[in-house]
Amino acid sequence: MVSIRTITTTAAGLLLSLAPAALAVTSATVVNNLATLEGKSYALQDPAREVNLVNAQLSVTGLGPIPGLIREYRDFITFVSGLNAAYQGSPPFAAGDAAAATIPTSFRRFVVAHSILLNILTGNARLAGFVPGVGVLPPLNVDFGNVLSDARAALETYAARIVALTDAAADAQIQSSWAEINGTFNAAYSFYRSGLLNDILS
Repeated sequence: MVSIRTITTTAAGLLLSLAPAALAVTSATVVNNLATLEGKSYALQDPAREVNLVNAQLSVTGLGPIPGLIREYRDFITFVSGLNAAYQGSPPFAAGDAAAATIPTSFRRFVVAHSILLNILTGNARLAGFVPGVGVLPPLNVDFGNVLSDARAALETYAARIVALTDAAADAQIQSSWAEINGTFNAAYSFYRSGLLNDILS
């Protein structure tokens, strides 16, 4: 498996050559951005908890929490994509940067918050009967599956952007946290796109 560090290193020279020094991202900005992502992840949890069979039926007419949840998750992805663009090419933080030392902890806090969201989505999907070709609203499986896939891709890039800015010790912690949430993403995506019918019926 190719590590985030490997992906980042292959393009580092080009990215650094393209980025003006004036656009350098500060470590404090990264910490603040991670706190924002953590807050957005918690904010998505309440609408995710409202996903159930009755509300899934309401979505046929655009009502209920599900269409709004998809839109809000898309907004989250757009925000992450904006961060990816802003971080691209920024030079690494200087050795001894105090705020940079707190980034792994901030990233971990975000991972915990977003993992809770993903677990809620996976658990409540069973209540809504989201099984492709079998559940009450198969098209929503595709919508949720696509959202999860796009979120995972955006966040993987974001993790790589942070790794490019931090030192080796921080990198190891960030990649460890990413590996955990990546597994949670894969489980959620697999459920929505594959449809674990046995889980629904058990």
